[in-house]
Amino acid sequence: MKSIEGIFVVDKVGKVIFPYGEEFESLGKNDKELLSGFVSAFQSLARELGEEEMKEARLGTSKLFFTKDRISEISFVIKATIYSRQKKMFQILEKIKNLFINTFIGHMHEENEAIKYLLDSFSINLEKLLSEQPDTKVKGFFDGL
Repeated sequence: MKSIEGIFVVDKVGKVIFPYGEEFESLGKNDKELLSGFVSAFQSLARELGEEEMKEARLGTSKLFFTKDRISEISFVIKATIYSRQKKMFQILEKIKNLFINTFIGHMHEENEAIKYLLDSFSINLEKLLSEQPDTKVKGFFDGL
């Protein structure tokens, strides 16, 4: 989806467990820790200000959209262009959260090889989910001209 620049999933202790997008996939370990600390700080600030959780933040020419699964306490974040529509991004974020939960339900404590397989499966299904979004189809149409 052209308006989405990246997606990442952060576990309840603040570790990035799934980066998606060139910008996030190429991050080193220290950068991923900074990124997860950034998300944790945003969420803590929201709670201090009396909010249940941070939902959206503007960061330069991008927007960050946040949601959290209350049971697993896993956070999901989309980095999108500044012109992205809030309603659309939250719909996509909810689909991503559901896809992740359905992929990993009952498997979060598996061995590394099983987790790698599940992450690969999630990545493939995420690609499919994003390719089904309307503005991707339009982009594909114009690419074919």
